[in-house]
Amino acid sequence: MNIEYAQAWLDAFFTSGEATRDFYAPDGIFTDPILDQHVEGHEQMMRLFPLWSMRDVFGTHKFIAIDYLGDEKLGVFHWVWQANFIDAFLGMPTKGTTPYIEGMTVQCYNEDGKITRDWTYWDAVQCIKQLPYPIVNPPATPHLWRDGWDQDTDPMTAPRPIPPALAQLEWSPGPYTQSLVNQLRVVPKGAEHVARMDLIDTKAQPWLDAFFTSGEATRDFYTPDGVFEDPILDQHVVGHERMMKLFPLWSMRDLFGTHKFIATDYLGGERLGVFNWVWQANFQGDVFLGMPTGGAQPFIDGITVQVFDDNGKVIRDWTYWDGIQLIKQLPYPITAPPQTPHMWRDDYDPATDDTTAPRPIPVELEKQNWSPGPYEDNLIEELRANLSADVPTVTNL
Repeated sequence: MNIEYAQAWLDAFFTSGEATRDFYAPDGIFTDPILDQHVEGHEQMMRLFPLWSMRDVFGTHKFIAIDYLGDEKLGVFHWVWQANFIDAFLGMPTKGTTPYIEGMTVQCYNEDGKITRDWTYWDAVQCIKQLPYPIVNPPATPHLWRDGWDQDTDPMTAPRPIPPALAQLEWSPGPYTQSLVNQLRVVPKGAEHVARMDLIDTKAQPWLDAFFTSGEATRDFYTPDGVFEDPILDQHVVGHERMMKLFPLWSMRDLFGTHKFIATDYLGGERLGVFNWVWQANFQGDVFLGMPTGGAQPFIDGITVQVFDDNGKVIRDWTYWDGIQLIKQLPYPITAPPQTPHMWRDDYDPATDDTTAPRPIPVELEKQNWSPGPYEDNLIEELRANLSADVPTVTNL
C-alpha cells in the first residue's frame, strides 16, 4: 500500500459505487462517524457508495491524498477535499460556498490487499466555519443505507446516544471505575489482525489522562521537536516551548471544566499507533469554541494517530474528532462561526486574531480541476510537498 493506492481509493468515490466497493473485502466495514455511517459488507455499501458519484446529487469535488504511513496491514493517509455542493450539505445551506476540508483515513487490509475495516474523520469545524450563518437547525445525517430506513421517522438531526458505561463514569481527574472502562474497550471488528490491546494502558490511556493532569505531563510524551496536531481546534504545535503555551490550559478545570476521556482500542505497534477514543465534556462557563452549550455535556468520538521514535516518544501525531456529533448536541440557532483561538502561535494578539476564520485553501488545490478530473499532476506534487513537509516516513508498525 502507498500514496497511489490512497489516491485511487479517493478517486473511486466520484467514479462509481462499484469502483469504491471493490476496494473492500466482502465483509469489509466502512466507517465515517461524522456522517454517521457504519456500513458492513458489499450489499450495504451499494446502498451508499453510488450516491457519491452522482454529480446531480452531491455536486463536484477535489479529493487529494497527501501522504501515506504504514504497511500492508495498517495504513494511515491524510487528504484535502474541496466540495462544490449543489445547494446544501447535511441539510445546512451552502449558498454557493465551496468549502475546503482536511481529513484522515485509517485502513486495515487483509492478505489480498482488500480493506477489512476503516475509519474516516475530517474537520467538520473547518467546514461549518465556511457556511453561511445563522445555522438554524442541527446537521442532518440520513441513514438510508440502514435496513428498514424510513425518511419520515428517521431522526436525522439526532446525535448518537452516549454509551451507558461512559455516562456512568466519573469525571476527571477520576479515578475511573475500571469495570466501566472495560465495557467501553473492544477489539474493532475487521481490525483483529492489527489490534494491540496490550498497549492501551501503556501508550493511549496515559496520554489521554495527561491532558487533564498538567501541561508538563502531556509535554513529556513528546520529543523536544515533536509535533502535536488537532486540525479541528486549528492546533499545530511544534516543540516543547510552544506546547507549554497550550497544554497547561486543558488541565485548568476552572477554565475548561471536567471531562471523561477513554481509549477504546489500540491498533499498530511501537512505531505507529492508532487508537479510537470516546470523550464526554462538562465545559465551564456554558461555552465551547465560542458557541453556547446550554448546559449540554456532549459525547464525542475521536481517533488519534501517533508516530514514535526508538525511545517511545511521540515524533508526530494527529487527532481528529466528530465535530458534527458535537454541534448536534448544542442549542440552536448557532449564530456565528466557531472560534479556534491561536494563542500558542508566536506574536499572537487577541485583538487582531480572527478566531472565526477558516484556514485558507492551499493555492495548489484551488487551481486543481473538479471531479471527474483529470487532476493536474504538477499541482498534486506541489500540494503534497507543501502539506507533508513535516510528516515522518513510516513503513512498519
